[in-house]
Amino acid sequence: MRRLKNIMTIFTIQIVGFLIVSFAPVSAFYTTSQSYDVPAWIETTSKWAAEGAIPKSDYVEEIQYVIQHGWLRLESREEGGVHFPTVTPSFKEIQAGQPKNCQDANFPMVDWSGCNFSGAPLSYADLHDSNLTGINLSGANLKKAYLLSAHLEHSNLNFAEMINADLPRAHLQNASLVGVLGQYLDLRFADLTGADLSNSFLSSSSLNWAVLRNAILTNSDFANSEFVGSDLSSVNAKGANFQECYMTGINFTAANASGANFLDADLSNSNMTGTDLSGANLENVGLGFVILKNANLAFANLRHADLGNADLTGANLTNADITGAVFSGANLHCIGNPICVR
Repeated sequence: MRRLKNIMTIFTIQIVGFLIVSFAPVSAFYTTSQSYDVPAWIETTSKWAAEGAIPKSDYVEEIQYVIQHGWLRLESREEGGVHFPTVTPSFKEIQAGQPKNCQDANFPMVDWSGCNFSGAPLSYADLHDSNLTGINLSGANLKKAYLLSAHLEHSNLNFAEMINADLPRAHLQNASLVGVLGQYLDLRFADLTGADLSNSFLSSSSLNWAVLRNAILTNSDFANSEFVGSDLSSVNAKGANFQECYMTGINFTAANASGANFLDADLSNSNMTGTDLSGANLENVGLGFVILKNANLAFANLRHADLGNADLTGANLTNADITGAVFSGANLHCIGNPICVR
């Protein structure tokens, strides 16, 4: 068995109530049940942390990173009152009085359906493929949590911190994510049908090939995010911010995006049949080959937009600002604007 050597840290850090990450002179009394090649930089940074050369918080994040990437697999135990490294949630307080399944520690695929973990610090937690249906994680810290294919149907994630969280292929049907702080979210292929993401800050996130049918996106900020091939049919995106988003090939039919901001976004090759874009900011937007049949573009800002080869059959362009817009090859059988073919 390989021991961890020369780790000289003698401090103990506790993340309140739920995740405990503690450190001690591990070489003296901790061994693993298997052999692992511990990265050499752990010894160096351990020495720096012990000498105060780097913040202890940086050292905590490095140890968590090593454990989560399988380079070090440790189990929590105590000897002589000393706590050992762990990223396993503590159940002594938060699960008290809750159903038995809420005490499930069969990580990562736990069954926490219906549990109330509001406000829980779950940053870095590995919960992929877990059953979290109907869970209450409102206000929880899920920063950098790993939730690949997790079942979060009907869950409450309101006002949760989800920066850098990974949720590819997650099941979030009818989930509530109101007011979420979630920059750099990975929601590729996730199912968000009927979910409420209103008033959330989700900039620079990836929602490629995600399903957001009938979702509520009102007043949310998705600036610089990606939606390639996503299904946003019938969404309510009134007042949402899609500035500089890459949204090619999306299904945006029958959606309400009135007053939304698409400045410098790319929506080319998308289907926006019947979408309400009244009063929307579409300045400099790429709308090449977009289907805008019967769309409402009244009072929209289309300055310098590229509508080359777009289909505007039946679209309403009343009072739309088309200064500098490109319509080469477009079907202009629209209404309400002198550019429309009668």
